[in-house]
Amino acid sequence: MDWAPWFAVAAVGGIVGWTELAQRYRDRPMGPLRTWPGNTYILVNILASLGALALVRHLDLGTGIGLPLPVAQVLIAGAGAMAFFRSAFFTVRLRDTDLPLGPAAILQVILNASDRAYDRERAAQRSQAVARIMHDVSFDRAKQALPAYCLQLMQNVSQEEADQLGEELADLEAAAMGPRSKSYNLGLKLLNLVGEPTLETAVKALGAVILMPNEADQRLLDAARDFPPAAGSELLALCRFLDPERDGAAVERLRAEVATILAGGEPDEVKAVAVLGALRGVFGSVVLETALAKRHR
Repeated sequence: MDWAPWFAVAAVGGIVGWTELAQRYRDRPMGPLRTWPGNTYILVNILASLGALALVRHLDLGTGIGLPLPVAQVLIAGAGAMAFFRSAFFTVRLRDTDLPLGPAAILQVILNASDRAYDRERAAQRSQAVARIMHDVSFDRAKQALPAYCLQLMQNVSQEEADQLGEELADLEAAAMGPRSKSYNLGLKLLNLVGEPTLETAVKALGAVILMPNEADQRLLDAARDFPPAAGSELLALCRFLDPERDGAAVERLRAEVATILAGGEPDEVKAVAVLGALRGVFGSVVLETALAKRHR
């Protein structure tokens, strides 16, 4: 007995079943194979193809179409099984829903069970992945740069998918939720499109652009809101008093840098951040914060 046609038609059925599952979970297409309903769905497709091939061979179909008989019978059985199990004999309307009755209904029940089983498993994994990858990402900084970079990394994202992502991000930006929640939801939407490894790679590549400031940076930014840049020389002198052993040449370079910042044409809020950043770079956060506290007394 020649087993090649049976293996071939089983492969066709299995690939068709896996394809239907994979397109529902683009971020991890192999995931449904780890669930019993997912494997059951693929097995039903394989058995349907094998049954169709047995029927085709029993009826001796496939002759006279210009292909070797085994090849023709495999193609007829594969296509026939797909058509039969996705067909409905008639439709019943229940309330506002049309319910197809036939082989398609059986396949849909198994597909829905696979969806629920894998969704429950994947939900926890996705939550952990997004919390890890997006924890320090600022939504306001990342809302344009991160999606654009992810789309450039991917080569096969359709314009329709990109447009849909743009609409979803516009809705997310307008949503009434906190910045951390928006950041996590941004990660979930990108995870659906590009997958976990690509999202993690993009966040690492854009880290300096999209990450939230650390605690020391945030304290500096908070202090800069109330700091007049013209007081930079005064604050430098106070830092020098608190840290008299600091290298004199470094302090003189810092004095020149502060003078250059103050002479620039940037807004005062930008100058304030630049002056405090320059002082912190030479004297460190502890000395700078102590000097700011003493200045306010």
